[in-house]
Amino acid sequence: MGRTRHRFVFLVGTLVAASFLMGWVTDHVRLPPGLDDDAFEEGCGLPLRDGERPAGATTAPRGRGIGILEPAACAEALRGLGVEFEAVPSNDAAGVAAPIRLPAALEGVRIDTAGGDPRSVHTVLDCRLALALQAWTTDLRALGIRRIEHASMYRPNARVRGSGRVSGHAHGLAIDVMAFILEDGTRLSVLGAWADRARGADPCAWRDDVDGATRSMRSAVCAAVQRDLFQIVLTPHHDEAHANHVHLEVRPGVDWVYVH
Repeated sequence: MGRTRHRFVFLVGTLVAASFLMGWVTDHVRLPPGLDDDAFEEGCGLPLRDGERPAGATTAPRGRGIGILEPAACAEALRGLGVEFEAVPSNDAAGVAAPIRLPAALEGVRIDTAGGDPRSVHTVLDCRLALALQAWTTDLRALGIRRIEHASMYRPNARVRGSGRVSGHAHGLAIDVMAFILEDGTRLSVLGAWADRARGADPCAWRDDVDGATRSMRSAVCAAVQRDLFQIVLTPHHDEAHANHVHLEVRPGVDWVYVH
């Protein structure tokens, strides 16, 4: 009897350990402040959770389910959503799994570079980042935002300063948003309009004492966080290097979100 019980306990323990290794058991962890924003190895992919893909739908999954799409499935999802995009030759975008450009607005919201060059290397992005941005446009339009101005999306061989680790920009999976432009032409720059830059403060904590511009920017960023569209979100609260932009990154195959 004792030997049988011992075998049963050993079998249960083995199954539990295997479930963690195979991704069946996961923890939803909000990483603590202070950790390097690129200090994590990319996983090999997680299965879609219930509700991440509508039953019978042929369009894109929601939230972090976007990150595990294969290139062909991602392109199919963009076409299903009616998104106009231009494929980029892989030899022109080393490190990007599914490189494309967005020549037209996403659901009425333009994604433009700060330099204004539509053929810049920085306008290349991975298809999955495009899907995340497309999903975000619902919230942007509701806030009256009609254009996003960014410093870069793809940056060949980009590394995280201070660590040397490969950045999400090297894969075309991150965007550095510098400004939000409203439908009346008002430009809300992160450098000029993001009030209260206390290091380590929660960017999504509600504040009654911020002005309308700050509230609009925070609302836009935090709506994307709420939808789980980007797994790494770095704001002016993170460090001085992010004083003039918000870094939004799709991180495939992870089961956490880092908002700082």
